[in-house]
Amino acid sequence: MFAVEFGRGGCRGMNEKLTKDGVDLADRGSYRFWGRDVLRFADLDPNGHVNNIAYAVFCENGRVEFRESLNPKMETGPKMETGPKMETGPKMETGPKMETGPKMETGPGMETGAGTDFVIVRFAIDYIAELNYPGTVDIGTRALGVGRSSYRLGQGLFGGDRCVATAESVIVCIDPESKRSRPIPDGLRQSLLGGLGG
Repeated sequence: MFAVEFGRGGCRGMNEKLTKDGVDLADRGSYRFWGRDVLRFADLDPNGHVNNIAYAVFCENGRVEFRESLNPKMETGPKMETGPKMETGPKMETGPKMETGPKMETGPGMETGAGTDFVIVRFAIDYIAELNYPGTVDIGTRALGVGRSSYRLGQGLFGGDRCVATAESVIVCIDPESKRSRPIPDGLRQSLLGGLGG
């Protein structure tokens, strides 16, 4: 059962909490970076609403899109071989294009992060409300803090104007050979620091 009161600009309820930095992750105004995912029939659980694990996948998609937007030239490893292009059916209508706002500044000559892998060492999600098929989910993502070798992200999942979940994660940069932490590449660090304001 969800104990939630829906109001203007977000949701308030049992699961409401501000981050230790005072950021309300349930407020749409806390985000400048947005992604969108389509709710799939396969995301449903036996109760007929989107399964809780799908929320974690939406957050993962948002984290990856956020990091790639900060550093579009980032190399993340060898490209996988793909087979011949598959024939597909007619293009599915997905609704109006979402405004995502300005991209974060990356600057010329930004370090690509080659030789750096990223691992998630902490992921915490607060489920606030259910999502129902069909539809879309908007994924707000923002930096909350930047350390020497790790950074914290905050996220909000929204079905329309309704906040359905918030999440916090810690991502650590590691050397792909030694599997030990390494400093965040300077270009990525500067972009993350520039994104602390939302």
